[in-house]
Amino acid sequence: MNRKLLFTAINFTIVGASIACVLAFFDLIARYLVPNIWFWATIIIGLLLESEFFQWVKKSKRSGTADLLFIFFMFFLVFLITNDLFTGLLGAFAMYLIIGAAELKGHQVINKVIYISTITYNVMFFASLVDFLIKLAGLQEIGLLDKAFSVSFWLILALGFVFFGRKYIVVWRFMSPQYITLAIFLLAWVLIATIGSLARIDIFAARLIYPVLIISNILMYLGTGFLIDKFLGVKPLKKIDPVRARVLQSVVDRVKERIGLRGKVKIGYGDYPIINAMAYGPFFDKRICVIAPASMPIPEDELEAIVAHELGHVKLHHPAKLLLISTADIAIRWPLDIPATYYDFAFGRKFLILGFDVGILGFIILNLAIFAFLYIFIRIMEANADFIVKRAGLGTQLAKALYTLESFYALGQQVGLNVMLLADEKIDEDHDMLQYIDAAREIHKQLVLPPRSIAFATLLNSHPPTFLRIANMLLPPDGEIPARQVAILPAKFLRRKESRSFSSKVAPVLPAFDAITRTKFVAQFSRRVGNDLPGFLEGIQLHGNKALLLENTALAMRKADDMTRIVQVERIAYRDTITTPYVYVARVWDDAGASTVELVPDDHEFSIFRMADHYRLKKLGECTVTRIPPAEMKKLVVEIDGAGNTREVKYPALRNQLTRELIAALDGKTVFIDDKEAIDVARCTRVTIAEKLPGYGLVLEMHGSSTARTEKLGNLRVSLGRLAMSFHEDEKYVERYNRFFSWCVAAKPWLHLFLKKPVNGTFYCTVTALEPGKAISIIDRFGKASTFPFKELDAILLDHSSVELKAREQDSLLQKIAVAISTARHKIPWVPRW
Repeated sequence: MNRKLLFTAINFTIVGASIACVLAFFDLIARYLVPNIWFWATIIIGLLLESEFFQWVKKSKRSGTADLLFIFFMFFLVFLITNDLFTGLLGAFAMYLIIGAAELKGHQVINKVIYISTITYNVMFFASLVDFLIKLAGLQEIGLLDKAFSVSFWLILALGFVFFGRKYIVVWRFMSPQYITLAIFLLAWVLIATIGSLARIDIFAARLIYPVLIISNILMYLGTGFLIDKFLGVKPLKKIDPVRARVLQSVVDRVKERIGLRGKVKIGYGDYPIINAMAYGPFFDKRICVIAPASMPIPEDELEAIVAHELGHVKLHHPAKLLLISTADIAIRWPLDIPATYYDFAFGRKFLILGFDVGILGFIILNLAIFAFLYIFIRIMEANADFIVKRAGLGTQLAKALYTLESFYALGQQVGLNVMLLADEKIDEDHDMLQYIDAAREIHKQLVLPPRSIAFATLLNSHPPTFLRIANMLLPPDGEIPARQVAILPAKFLRRKESRSFSSKVAPVLPAFDAITRTKFVAQFSRRVGNDLPGFLEGIQLHGNKALLLENTALAMRKADDMTRIVQVERIAYRDTITTPYVYVARVWDDAGASTVELVPDDHEFSIFRMADHYRLKKLGECTVTRIPPAEMKKLVVEIDGAGNTREVKYPALRNQLTRELIAALDGKTVFIDDKEAIDVARCTRVTIAEKLPGYGLVLEMHGSSTARTEKLGNLRVSLGRLAMSFHEDEKYVERYNRFFSWCVAAKPWLHLFLKKPVNGTFYCTVTALEPGKAISIIDRFGKASTFPFKELDAILLDHSSVELKAREQDSLLQKIAVAISTARHKIPWVPRW
């Protein structure tokens, strides 16, 4: 693609069309557009997008800012034309997804998922444009968008089978309860529409749909057992492996006795490449289904806990309570005349609030709010089912089973989809081990300090967060978090005070969780781990490259309470655990002097901070930091101008700031140059000193050549600690990739390599050989050799102890505005946290 020609053609067309429109419709533009705030918003965002477009023409790569600007521009443009909020949103994402589909064509699974989304969004966008044109022409409205949206779920299903074939049956079967509901509600609407047509009555005024939906709900509940078994492909025990059938039957019998459940419960088994279980069926046809790969043995203690949880739902009559919740939802909507389903709009329903037609977008927003409220009750039921397990003496086993489930899904998630279900390749043992380690560390981090994001992730989730369920299983009975609090507690984590209160409460369970994860991991991978877990973990280099931290003093802030200390990490020590597999052994300085402590990396934030360096603080000028009061993140004691006069000032200390000493220390070091196309490697042969930091010069000798160039620091943006490079299929970059990988072969740095495939696609490795323009060979952390062609490479991350340089002239207009605002606020050059 000739980007310059495309850029010129598009801009010429836009300018020409704009001039023609102004000349032809000057009065109309002056009367309607000039006073319109959305018109000016579109113009401003369009100019910012033009700057990003120009950068793309020069570099053939765009920033994440460009993506966001494009979405906003398309939204404002479509909204300006149609004056419809929902059409604006559909147009923005429909156009953006077309670009995404083109760029992700090398990815095996995600590209197909994007194609499905692209087609679905564009069908709805086309329908909305047809509605707009019909309305503009003064013709009778047909509500094509409403109909398209109502059938979009079926379109997604059909496209899934088109793109993935029989593999999509797995996804379809797990979505079958939702599709059963959609199908029955559609039949209900067809029935009502037929009755209305034959009897010539106004079906909306008569509100006939509500009683029919309630009856449909009840019928669906009564037939749930049969329907789910058929659609999900659940097999009775007599049709599966006899050994597994006997194990399941004996476990169910034991658990029923332990929890005091009477009556018959039918047991089913689903052979799928995931682990799950479910309880369903009416009161006279109680059923549970265990779902797992037939080739995967499930430890009996975990199976007991999983079965106990599902039988807890049965004992507490949760399937019937779910019927009551869904029926109550419809019954409440009835007198309030709130649409009950998306199909209401397909059959011509209008949704009015205070006489204003809010349309299907208003219904979507209201539905999200209603379901966010209803999910609170469902999470209460899940928590109560967990308590049934705990009262039966199986709390520790459930915690272990929940950890196993989290490990199973840990690396397979992309854009909310577990891609392992749709990928041809199955996970190997190396990546399986990493999943168990990552899951243990992530749950530990959430127990130490729950992230604020969990409040939004749980909002429309039927289950409480895994770490919260595990904590409740391990807490003593008098310290348990009641089910009602479990359901709403994630929302409270938006307040840091609530997160810290929770962390303090669950701190005693950390050793128990540590023991569970260690026992599980060692048993699962005993052949590889042997009797030396710390040695195995150190051998696979979980700590990565921490050279920057080891070579400098730093500020360490403990996340749980913000306590901040100056530390010098001396070494990394591995522990006999996978929740906190290694610690930093560090010297700590405070008012009492120096001491040695162990710091858990996941529990702290670190920022390079050297006491002897000269920093520039707002309104104070250049100074050195002489002391940080204990536990005070935002207080520094500084010496100004080296004159011996000290002041205590409030300042956000946890930043990596450039200093004269840091830049001077680059002499003789390797540095990295990022021009948004690729990463170049150079050696800094000399640092020229100036009166002020922006005047410093760096003489750089490029890797693989004898050419040198001088860069002024004032013309650069500098970052520390980690660089990232994504790979582009444009042939113009191949030679630069060759140079970068030739440096990797020579210097042998450890880096994170990401492939385009969704499973077994991440490696921590060194590059051992390069076939220029074609492939690289690596040795990964497990000592295994592999070769990958360039076309399979997606990105790399490299932790380093040097700096990454980016020319300011390559910044887009929006980036320059952001830098100007930051400079005006801080008066100092900031770089991100390490």
